[in-house]
Amino acid sequence: MQQYKQYVAAHIRKHRFAFVFIIAVGFLNNIVSFLLPVSIGEFFTLYFHTGSNKGMLLHWLGIQLSSIDQFFIFFGGLILAKAILTLIENYLTFQFGEKFVKFIRELVFSAQMHWSANSLPENSYGKYLLRYSNDLKSVQNYITRGYLEGIKSSLFLISGIFVMFKINAELTYILVFAIIVLIGIIFLIGRWQSTYIVQSRSSRSSLLAFVARQFSRFKRIKEKNREEEMITGFHERSDKLYVENMKYNFSESVLMTLVPVMVFMIIGILLWRMIFLEGTIGAGEGLMMVLILIMMEGGIRRLLKVPTYLNKGRISLQKINKLLTEPNPEIIVVDQA
Repeated sequence: MQQYKQYVAAHIRKHRFAFVFIIAVGFLNNIVSFLLPVSIGEFFTLYFHTGSNKGMLLHWLGIQLSSIDQFFIFFGGLILAKAILTLIENYLTFQFGEKFVKFIRELVFSAQMHWSANSLPENSYGKYLLRYSNDLKSVQNYITRGYLEGIKSSLFLISGIFVMFKINAELTYILVFAIIVLIGIIFLIGRWQSTYIVQSRSSRSSLLAFVARQFSRFKRIKEKNREEEMITGFHERSDKLYVENMKYNFSESVLMTLVPVMVFMIIGILLWRMIFLEGTIGAGEGLMMVLILIMMEGGIRRLLKVPTYLNKGRISLQKINKLLTEPNPEIIVVDQA
């Protein structure tokens, strides 16, 4: 196990019940989110006798509603369950992430308090303050939007694939292959992003350290009339940070573009298979497959963003691990994009 992952493993072991409970609640919440739009089709089936495909899907899932009263009881129950599950999931997820950040933050401070007296150069402390503010945000996202969301979305996706497999196995195999290819592309983009994340953080650290250093000797700067020199130095670092951030923002824009586009490309592949290749695929089957895939789009989108959160968190945890283990901590700078 890579050393930085030991912190994650230790936190999960300590709070294993909360970890499993959050995953279970999140999975149930995803199922309720799936059933809400599906149940609406049952209303049109019962009231207008339309034979809605969403109503057919509800029947196929084994849920039978025979009257409008039963529909509203069922629909109201889903809304109530959605509210309760979302509240519990969000609160416990935030709590789990905050406890992890608290754990890391206290490790960092304890390590710094045991440094030698010369390890923290005078007037250079500013760069270390980020560790106790927003600079642990990506560490929090690593465990909440990376680990927790990744597991919940994976379970939801597997459940959806299982349902689709029961409808039509051949189309589902095509879907699984397309999703595997898509995940591979996302991971490649994540590796491409790593360089830009590191460069952006390095530039931000340089800028903030520069600001802290100049403010710590503000009187001397005024006495020697070096204001313009300092402003020029700040502009140089600000320009560099802007350039590095825009490189990262471009990679993030590519990722955000690919996710929704490729989900609908998968739908296009399924439609193409229904029309141009041999095989017997009924209209009802095909439409239910597309409806399920559209309702799964949110889960697929969240799952495909997981590598980005894991990538950012991994970089942060690796730097924090160096801070805790390196003999020369003064050269280690931890900051966040």
